[in-house]
Amino acid sequence: MEDSKMQVVTSAATPIQGSDARLVTVEQQTSYLLHRVHELEGELAHVLSLLFLPPPPPPSVQ
Repeated sequence: MEDSKMQVVTSAATPIQGSDARLVTVEQQTSYLLHRVHELEGELAHVLSLLFLPPPPPPSVQ
């Protein structure tokens, strides 16, 4: 009996060709996606910090 939680997942870079398809569970897909989202959030925060540098402090008045 085939597990109903198994789905065929392939990389967008490689089309399905015979046995190139990998079977992964929904839980593995979810774990991978959450990991990638976390990585991308970190990359986005880094890029935004490079693009939007805080202005220099105002000169002190004495």
